[in-house]
Amino acid sequence: MPMLVVAVTLACWTYCRPLSAQAPALGYAFPPAVQIGETAVVQLGGYDFTSDMQFFSHHPGVKLETEGRPGEFFVPPPPYWFGEKSRDAAFPIPREVEAQVTLATDVTPGLARWQVANANGVSAAAVLLATAEPVFVERRWRDDPQTLPTLSVKKSFGVSGRIGKIAEVDRYRCTVEQDGPVTAELFARRLGAEFNGLLEVHELASDGSTLVMDRADTLGSDLQLTWTARGGRAYEVRLHDIDYRGNRAYVYHLKLSAGPRVVATLPATLSPGETREVQLIGYGLSAAAKSGKERETEVAAPAPLQQVQRRVEAPANAQDTWIYRLATPHGDTDVSFPIVAVAEQTVTSSQAGAGSDAVH
Repeated sequence: MPMLVVAVTLACWTYCRPLSAQAPALGYAFPPAVQIGETAVVQLGGYDFTSDMQFFSHHPGVKLETEGRPGEFFVPPPPYWFGEKSRDAAFPIPREVEAQVTLATDVTPGLARWQVANANGVSAAAVLLATAEPVFVERRWRDDPQTLPTLSVKKSFGVSGRIGKIAEVDRYRCTVEQDGPVTAELFARRLGAEFNGLLEVHELASDGSTLVMDRADTLGSDLQLTWTARGGRAYEVRLHDIDYRGNRAYVYHLKLSAGPRVVATLPATLSPGETREVQLIGYGLSAAAKSGKERETEVAAPAPLQQVQRRVEAPANAQDTWIYRLATPHGDTDVSFPIVAVAEQTVTSSQAGAGSDAVH
């Protein structure tokens, strides 16, 4: 009996003990991307928000202004899972604070970190994407596609959206001005959104649409895909989670650009003042001549991987990273070379084979 009394007393003491205050946690920003040199109104979402929060920007060129008063709780809208998936743990319910974000004109494109704190503690850092291209915000009616401006080599842009509910598929349409490679790049994981995106590209016609290519982010590291578009044709890019999940925190930025894309170089680095032959590997780096009949009968398809060689000379005063401007039949593109003190040694396949024989 005394042991029972002790056990009941301990249980009551544990149950009645006050919980420690929770530090705020950040979830997302919407829209998650802001054009450099512009000011945008952004909703900052998070959890355990209070009215005494202070917001901090860790980038000198990014100004964050807000009253810090959180709004209502956002309960996930229908549809809801049933069956096995209905037993999954529920997502936390966020609140949002409206903020005005201003980016200076000299901000470098990339991720800018921000943070919040209150009397209970400080949150982990979250990110905003600073981009040089114009940013459009998702404004679709139900499941209808959103029409974007015409895409050309001289005019790339991005669209910021979110996979807000289960089974949602976001669709964007645009017309491509001329023949050549077009790239769609997804920013989601890099923005803190924990979903695995799947991109599909469809070429539209009066009698329907044709799937050009698709790609899934099974590694959780975001993705890029490049296809060979036909000038004057309309294309639809579709995005959804690989498991058709959805949540208010599933924000993303989808960048669309026309022109070449370099994915690798050999060697990968250069030293100051170095001149050498460099192999550049990517999409849309060269073009084969085609007859008029071939152009009429060809169809849009995934872009083939190509390789070109250029003689590159790094400046003697180059430091950290040097940008090389590559000219191609489909336009120019920038290639970044890390600058190192010691010149990189390139090993050919024959040399590598001889080395492995010597070892064995």
